Amino acid sequence: MVTIRKTLSRTRRIRIGTASLPDIGKTISKIEGKLIALKRLARLKERMARSQTRGPVRGRPKQSVTKKRADIRFDPDVLDGLKTHFGRGWSTKVNDEMRKVLAKAGALAA
Repeated sequence: MVTIRKTLSRTRRIRIGTASLPDIGKTISKIEGKLIALKRLARLKERMARSQTRGPVRGRPKQSVTKKRADIRFDPDVLDGLKTHFGRGWSTKVNDEMRKVLAKAGALAA
């Protein structure tokens, strides 16, 4: 424990135990450095807490060109035929076939 005593001499020097004033300056700068480090740690903890509330990024990455959703009605037998013929991923395969047909007709913008 450090005690501070003021002496009533002409210079009114401050004595801290056996430490001199330059030692006090070093001690203060060390304390300030630790405070700065604690503030940085607190900011880091805040950032980590914010990033954890967002949750992990899931799913596949976003594509540069995304598809638009469109509702289209098919007769039940046509829809069953598409699903049976193309199997898993049938809507993507139907999209590819529609692209080919439109490209042949010249209806697609290049």
